[in-house]
Amino acid sequence: MAPMNAFLTITGIETLHVRMERHCANAQKVARSGVASAGGVGSYAGLESSPYYALARKYVPKGAGSVFTFG
Repeated sequence: MAPMNAFLTITGIETLHVRMERHCANAQKVARSGVASAGGVGSYAGLESSPYYALARKYVPKGAGSVFTFG
């Protein structure tokens, strides 16, 4: 690995935990607001209405990630 690439990788890893917490929190907010809108969020494991909610709480207790679908 080139020195600059190694530096950028290390810098990214140092802040990864903070960025992932924010990604999960933002996705949760968008998904909650999307449920109320027409068409709304089709699926997000972090929502209580999701069939995958229990699995998400078990396997990813710090957040269900930042990916969801729209219906």
